[in-house]
Amino acid sequence: MTQRSPTDLKADPAPVESRPAFLDALRATVGPRHFLTRPQDTERFRMGYRSGGGEAKAVVRPGSLLNCGRCCSFA
Repeated sequence: MTQRSPTDLKADPAPVESRPAFLDALRATVGPRHFLTRPQDTERFRMGYRSGGGEAKAVVRPGSLLNCGRCCSFA
């Protein structure tokens, strides 16, 4: 087994909103019930107790361990 350095790993630097296929794949994996996009649905996930808030294009809440693993495989 060979070791890989962090510089060997290539990430897509494009913002999520410019990669709709990524969001579509997540939605197809977990289903619409577990894929939140409306601001009123995602607000509690965007607001930190100590650190304020931020923006989120979507919140993915996998309904099973299998779906969690599938979502992680997209990263």
